Amino acid sequence: MLTLSNAANAGNADFNDQWKVLIYDKDCRDIISPLLNVGALRQKGVTLHMEISSEREPVPDAPAVYFVRPTEANIKRIAEDCAKQLYRTVYLNFVTRIERSLMEKLAQDLVNSNSVSMVSKIYDQYLDVIALEPSLFTLNIKDSFMLYNEPSLSETQIRAFMSRVASGLLSTVRVMGVMPIIRCAPGGAAEMLAQELNSLLRENISARGPAQALFEDAMVNNDRTSRPLLLISDRISDLFPVLQHASTYQALINDLLDLKLNRVTIEAPEKEGAPRSKRTYDLNTQLDGFLRTYAGSPFPEAVDANEKELNEVSQREAALRSRPDFAKQASDAAMSMAAGDNLDAKGRDMSQAIESLPELLAKKANLDVHTSVLQAVMSKIALREIPTYFEIEQNILTNGRVDKPIVVQLLRDGSKGILEDKARLLLLVAVSGDSSVTNKASNDELDAAFVAGCEAIATHTPSKESIDAALAAVQFMRRLQSLQSGQKGLSMGIRGGGNSNSNALLTSFLNSAHSRATNLIAKAASFFTKFTPYYVTRTIVALAEGRSCPEDDLFLYLDPRSTSSTGGHGASGGAGSGQKYTEVIVFVLGGGNYSEYYNLQEVLKDKTSGTCIRNITYGCTDMLSGDAFVDQLKRLAKPSGMVAVSGAKA
Repeated sequence: MLTLSNAANAGNADFNDQWKVLIYDKDCRDIISPLLNVGALRQKGVTLHMEISSEREPVPDAPAVYFVRPTEANIKRIAEDCAKQLYRTVYLNFVTRIERSLMEKLAQDLVNSNSVSMVSKIYDQYLDVIALEPSLFTLNIKDSFMLYNEPSLSETQIRAFMSRVASGLLSTVRVMGVMPIIRCAPGGAAEMLAQELNSLLRENISARGPAQALFEDAMVNNDRTSRPLLLISDRISDLFPVLQHASTYQALINDLLDLKLNRVTIEAPEKEGAPRSKRTYDLNTQLDGFLRTYAGSPFPEAVDANEKELNEVSQREAALRSRPDFAKQASDAAMSMAAGDNLDAKGRDMSQAIESLPELLAKKANLDVHTSVLQAVMSKIALREIPTYFEIEQNILTNGRVDKPIVVQLLRDGSKGILEDKARLLLLVAVSGDSSVTNKASNDELDAAFVAGCEAIATHTPSKESIDAALAAVQFMRRLQSLQSGQKGLSMGIRGGGNSNSNALLTSFLNSAHSRATNLIAKAASFFTKFTPYYVTRTIVALAEGRSCPEDDLFLYLDPRSTSSTGGHGASGGAGSGQKYTEVIVFVLGGGNYSEYYNLQEVLKDKTSGTCIRNITYGCTDMLSGDAFVDQLKRLAKPSGMVAVSGAKA
């Protein structure tokens, strides 16, 4: 898209070295930003990059590359730019397929302004997906859980949302260059999306399909055993991952800080007499060695590793700088190297030291960034008593039982956690499936403890309206769970996932937000439990390994390449029984998070499991924090009355 190789023939010039202007809208900016920073764009010849809605000065000597969503507003602005001849020529790249009506409108506007010659190429790119990491993607649809679970939504609105998500998954399949086998639970939102995607894929790979050429690579291999398995899961089938407090480094960043599209914003340490400022850092596992190693590690391990590596780097830097006459020797060695003179042994040693210093300083700067991020996470952990909640939640996940006296005590304690922490715990109890705590008497006792605890919070005491809204969200979830009671055995399935002895007690994690890392590690030694797979992890492993399981018997089996009516439109009852897959894709409708992502990646780390899976790609409609999900539930609970939610059975 940025190389414009087809236009490079004029003058035999390498177009990659020519200047060009990149114009994007907000959606496409979000697609680009995790992949290409300013330096990478400059290497592609992009010297200016601006939003299409901004006021832009003419650059008549440079071509412009537009990367936008095909909307009426964007089409109008493109036509206006061409009429003004802001650029030498334009290349139009639409993130999704442009509708015929919009294409005709663009053509008519260009003809009216006599600027048809301004347009060199028009492409439907099918790139409506954001790649956060090589095995992690999001469609970045804000509040996606509400967009198909809001009781007041019409069927037309829900289907429009499903079409939007299916279009994003079509882009994902196109980018990955594969044609997956699709599995999903029957009768709910997941099936609606799966059927929509299946139809969309079949349409586009047909002989006259609008994107047939883009799927040629995916059509080469017709062997089902080497094609990936795509599991589409509805968020409502397992709410534990988005409600449970996190324990790993990147998951805690996502849960407690402001992390968006690999950029985290934190408050800088307060300086005397100066207002508190904010800093933003890029967190990219492809470019950041520390994050790549410890993103999915328990938080104490990341703290310990940061302190250890920072000490090592600082010692190496100090050793270099402490050499006698370091500055003079470095200058002499640099001059000799520039002149091409041969260096003696001492000079060569100094030359190596000079060459290693920039890399050393860059590593130190990166570790300093993580020190700031770790401290910001520590402050939140201290404020909210995260390990205390995590311990109880993990016990519920592992054993499938709720220790009501312990839960009531924590809910009532105003010194531990904020409103969102207590609401998340209460919601987890509601979806736990433990019948001993889901009766009216238990609900009333838990609700009373929740209200008392929120009213007793000393710092930032929540308002009565906030407490009532959180309580309404819990009651909404209880009603939703009662509607889903017929699906309990299949959907939630939180019992029996791990070893009950794997839960070490979580001791006091932090006494002060400003404690040194060494003290934190000593107190957080048990802030990690043995790996316990979530429902989606257990399901994808069983399906990919061809095991006999309820999901294989009940889940739909869709093959977009199949010519049969059953294989193409929803065979079930063990249609994929015994079939194994080395590549799997998990997509969660309604939002996902890093805890679920790294829970899936743990399957690949376990070398003793003997799994046939070699790669797991995880995607979702949007990356959620637990607090953000609770906020959606609060808004869902506002309308009076409740109708059947997609994915639920009355």
